[in-house]
Amino acid sequence: MKLKLYLVENKIEFAIFAKKISVSRYYLSLIMSGAKQPSVRVCLNIERETKGVVTLMDVINMYDESKDPLKKLKLSKQAV
Repeated sequence: MKLKLYLVENKIEFAIFAKKISVSRYYLSLIMSGAKQPSVRVCLNIERETKGVVTLMDVINMYDESKDPLKKLKLSKQAV
């Protein structure tokens, strides 16, 4: 499950979640946008805090998907 969806569905405030996983709100936003690849520790903290609903691989894939050139191409074609 995507972390953003988890936070919305469970009505969890972004700042509170960031504090629970021991990162800043800014760093969490960078992770969620795919701008930063989180450490294994942060991924495990997210998985623990979400009780396994958002897995380590879900978080890692957020970063990998943002770097996918085909995804970027699909997004740019949708804008046209």
